[in-house]
Amino acid sequence: MDRRSQGVLLQSVNENFGLGATTGALNRPDVDLLVSKPPEEKKPAAEPAKQQAEQTSEQDDEKMDIDDEKTAKSGSDMEESEDNDDDGPPAVKKSRKEKKLEKQRLEQLAAKKEKERPRQMLEKQADPAIQAELQAQKEREEVPFERRLQEFKEMLKEKNVSTGSTWEKELSKIVFDKRYLLLNAIERKAAFEAYVRERTEVERAEKKKRTKEARDNFKSLLEEAKLHGRSSFSSFASKWGKDSRFKGVEKMREKEDIFNEYVQELYKKEKEERKEKKEKIRKEFMAMLSEKSITRRTKWSSLKKTLEDDERYKAVEGSSNREALFRNIKIPFPKRPTRMWTRRVIVRSEQQRRRQFRSARRRSRLNLVSN
Repeated sequence: MDRRSQGVLLQSVNENFGLGATTGALNRPDVDLLVSKPPEEKKPAAEPAKQQAEQTSEQDDEKMDIDDEKTAKSGSDMEESEDNDDDGPPAVKKSRKEKKLEKQRLEQLAAKKEKERPRQMLEKQADPAIQAELQAQKEREEVPFERRLQEFKEMLKEKNVSTGSTWEKELSKIVFDKRYLLLNAIERKAAFEAYVRERTEVERAEKKKRTKEARDNFKSLLEEAKLHGRSSFSSFASKWGKDSRFKGVEKMREKEDIFNEYVQELYKKEKEERKEKKEKIRKEFMAMLSEKSITRRTKWSSLKKTLEDDERYKAVEGSSNREALFRNIKIPFPKRPTRMWTRRVIVRSEQQRRRQFRSARRRSRLNLVSN
């Protein structure tokens, strides 16, 4: 609305309310406000963004007016209080433009502060652990990998890292050690897995060695206990249960198995020894009988009286056993001459008799001739 239209509107209002043309106001705040701020002309729809910006600017101006009123009121109150206190100079009231510029400056500061907040959060999150990792990264470049790996494995050994556990479970034992940072994340896990494999082999060999030593000590205890082939494990355990060599083998079932195996070997050995001893006694008894002139007509009742003082006779237990050995003697039958053999004997004896007769007759003739 232009100035001419505003004048026409003001004149019509004055006429309606019975006021003169020279009267500039109706002494009505609401009417004065409408007159002072006439409605704006409609703008073309091609500029919606510009219109929205102007509306936003007007809203900001209205807010600033309200803020000005509040500030002025508070300023007046402060002036009154200051006047009552020390009668100082009144505060300088800022213009709307200055307030707008100050508001823009505050908004810019707030936006800048909002942008810097993530950076501040990152700087705030840089705790000692991250700083230590960054420092260790620089040191890793100076120390050879072999040396760092060796120190890392020594740390795992000192912390008693379990070979049957996982990296995640054992991490709490080593994460606060300064040697933990000697390797990067990938190298740490690889070194841990290699260490676990090595320690598993070592522990298996050590366990095997300890088990063998415990079994050997247990066997020495069995030998010391002077067992025999019919000994029982319960009696052995009650007598030697407090011995350290008995406790060295952990499982009771394993102890009993070793004991039974040892006693079984003893039983076999004793049985073999008894057999050998029995065979030796039998041979000696048979040799004793062979020294006697035993025929088919020899009787055991008469023969044993001549053998009672011999140690070889006493070695055989039981009279029945001795008699059984005597009965087992094989006495050979005398050989009977055959007809052929008899004829040859007769012929040879006859020939020999004839030779003897001839030789005797020859000697007698020679004697007669000589006489």
